[in-house]
Amino acid sequence: MTTTPGHDASPKQNQREESLATRRMEGTIAKGTAKQQPGPAVSWKRNLVVMWLAMCVSVVGFSFVFPFTPLFVQELGIKDPARAAFWAGLSGSAMGLTMFLFGPIWGVLSDRFGRKRNVLRAMFGGAILIALTGLSGDVYQLTALRLLTGIASGVFAPAMALVASTSPKEKIAFNVGALQSSMFVGSTVGPLMGGFLAEAVGYRGAFYAAGGVVGIAGLMVLVFARENFQRPVDAGPLLRSQAFTDIWSLVTSKELAPLLATIFVVQVSPNLMSTVLPVLLDTFAPGSGATATGVAFGILGVAGAVGAYGAGRLSGRFRLNRIMTVACIGAGACYLPFMIVDSIPLLYLFLGVGGVFQGALISSASGLVGLAMPVEKQGTGFGALQSVSAAAFGFGPLVGGTIATMTGLRSVFLVQAVGLFVAAALVVILLRNRARVAVGTQSL
Repeated sequence: MTTTPGHDASPKQNQREESLATRRMEGTIAKGTAKQQPGPAVSWKRNLVVMWLAMCVSVVGFSFVFPFTPLFVQELGIKDPARAAFWAGLSGSAMGLTMFLFGPIWGVLSDRFGRKRNVLRAMFGGAILIALTGLSGDVYQLTALRLLTGIASGVFAPAMALVASTSPKEKIAFNVGALQSSMFVGSTVGPLMGGFLAEAVGYRGAFYAAGGVVGIAGLMVLVFARENFQRPVDAGPLLRSQAFTDIWSLVTSKELAPLLATIFVVQVSPNLMSTVLPVLLDTFAPGSGATATGVAFGILGVAGAVGAYGAGRLSGRFRLNRIMTVACIGAGACYLPFMIVDSIPLLYLFLGVGGVFQGALISSASGLVGLAMPVEKQGTGFGALQSVSAAAFGFGPLVGGTIATMTGLRSVFLVQAVGLFVAAALVVILLRNRARVAVGTQSL
C-alpha cells in the first residue's frame, strides 16, 4: 500500500504544531507561576533570635515613658496630682483604644504585603511618634500623639506572625512562647531605665531617647530578619468592604472566637490588681510604696518571662490547653493568699510564683492562636489577639478599681482568683477540641 506525500506530511506537521503548542503552554504556565516559586530558605532559628532581641529592645523603648508620664503631664501645666493622673490615664487609654481598633487591620495588611514590612512600619512609625511626643506643648497634644502612636505602632501582631509563619509547624508554640518572654523582659527593664533616664536628661529627653531605642529595634529587623513572603494571588483590591467582612468572619469563626473569649478572661484577671497593688504595698511600707511597687512589677516581669519560655518548652510534650488549664489554676491559687498576707516578702513570693503561671498562660494562649490559623491568615489572627489584649489591659484596671471602691482592696484578689478559675473551666469546655485539632499528635 502506498501513501501519498500529502498524507505523510500531515501527521508530521500536526505533531510539530502540537509540540510547539505544548512548549508555549508550558512557558505560559511557568511565567504565570514564577511569582509563586519559593525563594531562598529562611532560617527560623535566626529569625527567632533576631526577633527576640528586637522585640525586647522595642518594648524597652515603648515602656520607657510609663513611670514619668503623670509627672510630664504636671510639667505641661496640670499641677493638681489628681488631674495629672487623669490626663496620664486618658492619654494611655487613647493609645490602647487605637491599638484595639487597628490591630486586626494591620494584621490583614501583614497577610497581604508581608509581616516583616509591617514590623518595620510599626517600629519606625512608633519611634517617630514617641520622639515627637517629647515636643508636646500641652496635654491635648500629648493625648493626640499617644492616640496616633497606638494607630501607627502595634508591633506585637506582625512580629508574632513573622516568627510563626517562618517556623515549622511543630515549633510554632515554642517560638511564640520564647518571643512572648522577650516582651516580659522588655516591660520589666524599660520602666526602670526610663525612670533613671528621666532624672538624668529630663522628661522630654527621655521621650527622644525612647524613640531612638525603638528605632534601633527597627534597624535590627531591617538588617537581620528574613522573610520569604508570597503575596496571595487572590488578594483583590485593597480598599474593599469584603476585607472588613473577612476580618469579622475570622474573629467570630468557631476556630478563633472561643479562643479569643478565653484569652480575654485570662488577661483581664491579672490586670485587676494593677491599680490596687501599689496602694496595698504602701500600707505595708508607708512612704515607700512607689519603690515597693517597682520591685513587685519587676518580679512579675522576670517571672512572666520564665513562665513564657517554660510553656514554650513544654509545648512539645503537653497539649497547650492543658498547660493553660494548669496555669490558670496555679495563678488563681497564688493570688488567693493576697487576701490575708501582711508582709512584703510573702507578697513578693506569691507574686513571683503567680507571675510564672501568668507568663505560661499568655504564652500558651498565643501559641494556640498561631496553631489555629493557617499561614496566610496568621497576621489577622495575631492582630485579633492584639485587640483582645488591649481591651483586657484597659478593662481590667477599671473593673479592679471599681471593685476596690465598692468592697475594699483585698476583695479584688478574690475576684481575680475566681476569674482565673473560671478561665480554667472555659479552657476545658471551649478549647478541648480546638487544642486537639491544632496540636495534632501531641499527647500528655
